[in-house]
Amino acid sequence: MSQRILIVVVGLIFNYIHAAAQYKSDANIGIKAGVGLCKMTNMGKALVSESFYSGYSFSEEMRISYSAGLFLSYKIPRSIMGLEARMEYDAINTRTKYKDIENFGYTVYAKFKTIGASAHIKGYIFKGLCLSAGIGYGWNITEDLFSYSSNSN
Repeated sequence: MSQRILIVVVGLIFNYIHAAAQYKSDANIGIKAGVGLCKMTNMGKALVSESFYSGYSFSEEMRISYSAGLFLSYKIPRSIMGLEARMEYDAINTRTKYKDIENFGYTVYAKFKTIGASAHIKGYIFKGLCLSAGIGYGWNITEDLFSYSSNSN
């Protein structure tokens, strides 16, 4: 089973568990936390102009990223509708490695830290499953977004 399919399956299982937990009471307050994988693709195109230079390669790696948040959820009694408000913190990490034919290499690290707030309308289709749609806003709180290390000065 490929890594992407495994991530999707695990995500769907946790979504179902989360949805089932939300249905047990009309009002819920809680903490959410999670771990994910992140990969920034095509970062090499931003770092090196293809028409200017050749004889190099980039490799992008998946890195572990984290998320945590608070939520307040309310299901309207005798209705299939509900509301939810969330505050979340995300730390997204990615790394791209460069190497050329002259044996020069460097690694670029990108670390994004954001805080977000969102509001959602939820529809409880049947017990244990809900659909949610909403709007959110995020703020970048990262001071040093990119850093790098190299095998040369």
